[in-house]
This record gives sequence, structure tokens and C-alpha cells, in this order.
Amino acid sequence: MQPTLLTMLVFAIIAPAADTRLQAAVEREFPENYFQIAPGQYLVAVETGTTPEVTARINEPAGSSGRFIAVPRTNYGGWHTRDIWEWIASRQAAPASPEKRFNG
Repeated sequence: MQPTLLTMLVFAIIAPAADTRLQAAVEREFPENYFQIAPGQYLVAVETGTTPEVTARINEPAGSSGRFIAVPRTNYGGWHTRDIWEWIASRQAAPASPEKRFNG
């Protein structure tokens, strides 16, 4: 039996400048599912969640991670290094976790 594939939701997290508080929050909340594009710029992937939920995970308590915006990825394009495209592609057809695979 082949594993169930789960398309993860990808969000762009964009800050006006590098901020160690934001970096620590992203690393803590998405340890296996973030990609740092540049200082203060990240992609994060979640199995489920809304923009307010992702924002709350990063910024709890409110304001603790500095200024940033979270934008859901609905499409993408551009010119960048291969590793960013591979990271996005790997989250588009990621095997579902056992909890997701077997819950009805």
C-alpha cells in the first residue's frame, strides 16, 4: 500500500529586517518545515492551519517576535536557487503523518 500523500500549506513569513526573535520562533515552531530565504524571510509549511493560526504560533505572546507578515502561498514563481524549488516541491507531495493517514 502506498503512503497517503498530503499537500502541506506553505506560508511566506516576511519581516522588514532580520530579527533574532522571529528566527528563534520560526525554528521552534516549524523545526523540520521552514526554509530561510534571506535574513527575516522564511517559508514555513504546515499540514493544517490558517494564516491567523500560523501567525499566533510564531508571535505568542503577541508582539514577542517583532514585526512580520504571514502570507499563504497560493501560487509561486520567480528566479532563485534550486534548493528553494526543491523545498517547496517536497512540501507539495509530502507523505501524510500517521495521525493524518489513519484518521477518518
